[in-house]
Amino acid sequence: MDVARKVSHNSGAGLSKHDVTYWHKKTKVPLSLASAVEPYMNRGLRLLDLGCGAGRVAHHFRGGFSEIWGLDRSFQLLEQTGNDVLIAHGDMCRAETWSQLPPIHVIVSNCVLRKDRCDLRRLSGLMAEGLSRNGVAALRVQAEDDLGMGYDQFYSKQELVDGLREFEVEISDERYRQKFSSPDYLLEFLQRIDLPSKAVRHTVLPRHYYLVKCRLGGV
Repeated sequence: MDVARKVSHNSGAGLSKHDVTYWHKKTKVPLSLASAVEPYMNRGLRLLDLGCGAGRVAHHFRGGFSEIWGLDRSFQLLEQTGNDVLIAHGDMCRAETWSQLPPIHVIVSNCVLRKDRCDLRRLSGLMAEGLSRNGVAALRVQAEDDLGMGYDQFYSKQELVDGLREFEVEISDERYRQKFSSPDYLLEFLQRIDLPSKAVRHTVLPRHYYLVKCRLGGV
């Protein structure tokens, strides 16, 4: 897809404190998320990767949508998305950020919905306003017991349903175990995703995500 770049600078948008190279190297897209979005490909629709980072998810769907947009508050990461992603720089929970975007048909997001990162009720309203009349969203969200370390930054299933009240919501579970190479690497991983370090007793941790499908109406 050959589209022009668009860079928008919003007040209040922060720069990433993380190593851009680290995020740019991450290229895999979870199968659950890809499967939720693929039915809407090749239908002339417009996709928004919400909290896109360096564009990992956006790149996966290249060629399947008439336009692909990426929204993130880190300009450093947005610079890595490439020329085939239209980009908007700003806070996803601010109306002025969404005002930059055209009507969106499909929103996709990977792990940005946390209590310490966004107000879910406000974001839900902005998503509903930003989507076209029959818009849908697929959101992959860390569950409240992800990592098994007692973090309170993650939403529960009921909190997601209550917060996304503009939408018909369907939630499924994704569980697996992740092995970290060492306690030091695990602590580095927690720092990269902005979670407080805790005493590490094991390097194999339970992972738990919710795949949240949101619908305003049938596309």
